[in-house]
Amino acid sequence: MTEVNDRPCPQCGAAPGELHKEWDSIARCYETGEQLIACECEHDNTCWPSRWDGEYPGVKQCRELGMYFTDPIVGVTEDLNKLAAIPKTWNRETQSWDIPDWMITRLTKERSTSVQ
Repeated sequence: MTEVNDRPCPQCGAAPGELHKEWDSIARCYETGEQLIACECEHDNTCWPSRWDGEYPGVKQCRELGMYFTDPIVGVTEDLNKLAAIPKTWNRETQSWDIPDWMITRLTKERSTSVQ
């Protein structure tokens, strides 16, 4: 069962399913997946904000891949920096990163050896 998060975007107030505002630093470029305010894509003005799904971009994928780190203030949290560093391709249709199978296998092995 998929959990639905109904929180609005903490920056622009977009409800889940709505497009972010263009000035929102959480928004991703619909075309490239990069942070919209820093996007330098050149695709004939088709650059528009992604939809807010209730969570910060990448958090769900970190959970799915078991990417966590321990922050001294908040405790265990999703490791967005690790997600940013791995090979991936932006999927416009799903508005998320596609991670190659070989990388998923590697991450799974890392997780299993760190638990032992």
